[in-house]
Amino acid sequence: MIPIMTDAQSHNMQEQDYKRLLHNTKQQIGRGLTVQNAAIPPFLIQSWQRSHGYGLSPDDQCLTGKAYFSYPLSESDRYLASIVGQEIDAIWDSFGGANWVVYCTNIKSLIIRTKQGTNPASRTFAMHTGRRIQECDLGTNAPNCAIQEGIPIFLSGSEHYLEEFEDLFCCSVPLWGAWGKIIGALNITGNETFKSKLVEKKLLTAATKITNQLFLETHHTSQIFRFHYDAGFIDTHMAGLIATTESGDIVATNHNGMEMIDPINPFRKRYRMSDLLRGRIVTSNRYCSKVSLPNGIILYLKSHEASENNSFITTPPIAATDALCDIRDLYILEVIKKAGGNISKAAHILGISRTTLYRSLHRSQNKKSP
Repeated sequence: MIPIMTDAQSHNMQEQDYKRLLHNTKQQIGRGLTVQNAAIPPFLIQSWQRSHGYGLSPDDQCLTGKAYFSYPLSESDRYLASIVGQEIDAIWDSFGGANWVVYCTNIKSLIIRTKQGTNPASRTFAMHTGRRIQECDLGTNAPNCAIQEGIPIFLSGSEHYLEEFEDLFCCSVPLWGAWGKIIGALNITGNETFKSKLVEKKLLTAATKITNQLFLETHHTSQIFRFHYDAGFIDTHMAGLIATTESGDIVATNHNGMEMIDPINPFRKRYRMSDLLRGRIVTSNRYCSKVSLPNGIILYLKSHEASENNSFITTPPIAATDALCDIRDLYILEVIKKAGGNISKAAHILGISRTTLYRSLHRSQNKKSP
């Protein structure tokens, strides 16, 4: 009688086979052989090859077996550390434990902020603020791969280059700065027996909120609009953000926004709002405007100030060629209306002088003249 293997046994055998494959492949790399295997992600093999090129061996004890240099944090590091703190705390509240660590690195893989467990015997305890974790320091690790690839990375056990990470997992997501470039990574490391897609989802949400906060603080002097394909997401962290000048030039877009307006890239070419929007802007009940991209896809567009004040603009349709100025003027008129017609109060709310406000009103009136 042939014994029937349970699902758990079959899964365990598959895991053991995969570990042997990883171990054998790293040995081949150590012998200088060219390696290619469809069962192993290409980025992982490339990272192992770089780690080997730095003179590391899989059996090296680099995390806890060596002294390491503690690097000072720069002013920009300290600023980013202050921004990520609340989200690191939120991640910790969801998944943290005695043998866990949540941390953020800068673009050079220097840890700039951590939240650690209470067990000093845990290898995760060695991940301190000021420690650099580049591939030349610790071999293949999730933060480096996330920064290199620009995508979320989940590494478990032997997928790391060093066998010292055998029973650990690392999940990292890249952090995007206010100018469309990766500036670091958000990471959680813990016991390898805990594997859940919820970890990645939580980190992605945190990274998006951090990216948005950096964007809003960097471009606070610009006019900022929120947009999304689904009107229900326009007031959430999932909204695209776009910063513009008063004349309608697009200054920057957050990472969510870049994905929505692809292939338009304002960081590589100068665009105006009129390049982004086509046809006529049609008012949509609670939301500022319903617009269409050049490819015909509909977007919901709203002033960020309107989102913060929970106010909504409902006016007749306006031409897309003057989209930015018109929407700004409509918002100004809305603020004046809410201020009871008091120009001084409206100017204070808008953060502009009475002279600037009168000039905006004069411009708006001239547009309406035949």
